[in-house]
Amino acid sequence: MKSYTVPNTLKWLMFVPFIVLLGTTFAHSFILANGVVSAKYFWFEASMALMIPVVFFLKPINRIYFSDWLVLLLVGSILIVSVLSGPPFASTKLILLVLLLLLYIFIRRLVTSFRAAEYLITLCLIGTALVECIVGLRQLYGFAPSNHELFKLTGTFFNPGPYGGYVGMLFPLALYHALLFSKKEARLRRIIAQQLLMIQRVFSRPRIWWSYLLGCLSMVTVFVSLLVIPAAMSRAAWIGIAVGSSVVLLTYDPVRRAIKGYVNTPFKHILVTTVMVVIIGGTGVGIYAIKPDSADGRLLLWKNALQTIVEHPFGVGIGKLGHAVGETQAAYFAGSHATQAEIDRADVPFYTFNEYLQIGVESGVIALALFVGMLVVTLKNAFKEGQYGIAGALLSLSSFAFFSYPFSVLPFLVVLVFLLAMSNADGHNRPVMFNRNEASCRPFTSFKRSCSIFTSILSAGLIIYCLVDRYPTYKAWRDWAGCKHLINAELYNDASEDMKTVYPYLNDQPDFLFDYALSLSKSGYYQESNHILQRCMSYSSDPMLYNILGKNCMAQHQYDQAEAAFKQAYNLVPNRVYPLYLLTKLYAEKGETHMVRETTEKVFNHTIIVPSNAIEEMKDSLKRLLMTESF
Repeated sequence: MKSYTVPNTLKWLMFVPFIVLLGTTFAHSFILANGVVSAKYFWFEASMALMIPVVFFLKPINRIYFSDWLVLLLVGSILIVSVLSGPPFASTKLILLVLLLLLYIFIRRLVTSFRAAEYLITLCLIGTALVECIVGLRQLYGFAPSNHELFKLTGTFFNPGPYGGYVGMLFPLALYHALLFSKKEARLRRIIAQQLLMIQRVFSRPRIWWSYLLGCLSMVTVFVSLLVIPAAMSRAAWIGIAVGSSVVLLTYDPVRRAIKGYVNTPFKHILVTTVMVVIIGGTGVGIYAIKPDSADGRLLLWKNALQTIVEHPFGVGIGKLGHAVGETQAAYFAGSHATQAEIDRADVPFYTFNEYLQIGVESGVIALALFVGMLVVTLKNAFKEGQYGIAGALLSLSSFAFFSYPFSVLPFLVVLVFLLAMSNADGHNRPVMFNRNEASCRPFTSFKRSCSIFTSILSAGLIIYCLVDRYPTYKAWRDWAGCKHLINAELYNDASEDMKTVYPYLNDQPDFLFDYALSLSKSGYYQESNHILQRCMSYSSDPMLYNILGKNCMAQHQYDQAEAAFKQAYNLVPNRVYPLYLLTKLYAEKGETHMVRETTEKVFNHTIIVPSNAIEEMKDSLKRLLMTESF
């Protein structure tokens, strides 16, 4: 056997790509379309490219756990379902999925190689939360703009929901290290005071200084987080914080001893349990009462998602949730079972606001079982190894995912991979700093060395394969941003010509496909527009897609297809008036007087959720239509 050692300077350099990768959270670009989201994709992909030379210096994973196999099986099942679902494929999401799997393997190898890995990763994770809090405070006080015109607080995300969820996810981790530091602080201060007596030995024990850095950073993060999280008004984030922080507090020795000392009789046990149930129940009712309409809308989405899982138990393919759940929702509203309250709360199913249901819809019940099993086993490993901060962060994210869509936001997936990989680390890899005689640098056999080299070559090849066309894709996102300006200027013909060249790189982006189809329709290319709309409908169920399709068919005198499209648009979200208005215009063009009067009456009797000038203009147009000689 041979020992594997790496110079300390090289060790520090090897951490750089991992630290850069955590900067994915803050990536933003003004020259890319939807730059708050798209810039994060390219930052992450560029960071993964930086990993290529690093992986050849990492040791092989010391021990493969059951949770590691679950991660591999989960990714494999998602890929298989996506392939079997058939084209079109959400290529961007599939590329990110493969890169995230490689990142998991790299972190596992990094933690196996260096005992400082967990410490530095934890430091950087908490640091990203602190930066987000500072950005949020600047937005709250008007020193920086938000990324959404309707919200004052978004951080580096596109709305307050993901922002609150991200800070809330890392809050338990910061809380754990703040509490851990509070227990060590007196002893650390005494040791540092002793060291200061001998100037030449001030830095002889760097672990002390790094412990102070992590502890102080965690305390500041906890304090600042409590200032911005309430302002985010994210109920899902509050629930996540409550669950994750409860785990951290209940595993904190002083709290645990105090509870154990108080609950020492059956009566007190029953009393405490009753009080906790009342508090949890009252909190749940209060959270629901804040935004009852939003909660009811999510319950409707959950019901339709569950029905979709029943109809497609093996999944519909990653990226195709919108189409599948939209079809279920349209069928539900087309029947006679929907209540008026459900009609009023209906919205476009871009997400299910429950990642477990979303995994079940897109990748099937097998992938859902693997995902839940992976979380359970990983949490068990974290508790077994005493990693209560990581366990709290995972539980916070898992709770937040039950009410929101964090896995559709790339920074959450990156942090999830870090947390999973660190939870599965060996017990000897606890946070300590580098030294010249690391106990973790264990000798390993030539077989492991060969496996490590093979894995590194394979990983590098996969990264290159995944990123080979990303620069043209980057240019396509940049060109799409220019096309949006042309669309706003109503230069649709020029926009459609420019988007034709970038279509091969962005044909899995529903927003791009919508812009392209709209430009073609406005330019009079109805057949080409319908072709793009059909592809877009594989990913999305936005009623506007069917409205444009119906208008294209009307322009070509394909009235039956137009009528079906307008009815589908109305059934998808039946609280919107515009599909009924278009349907009335269609009947008028066909000369069906009875249907014109029937749909017009339905428009005027329609419950208006959000009044607007556009709705009043549509009603005035229909009044003028009824006053003509034909009707």
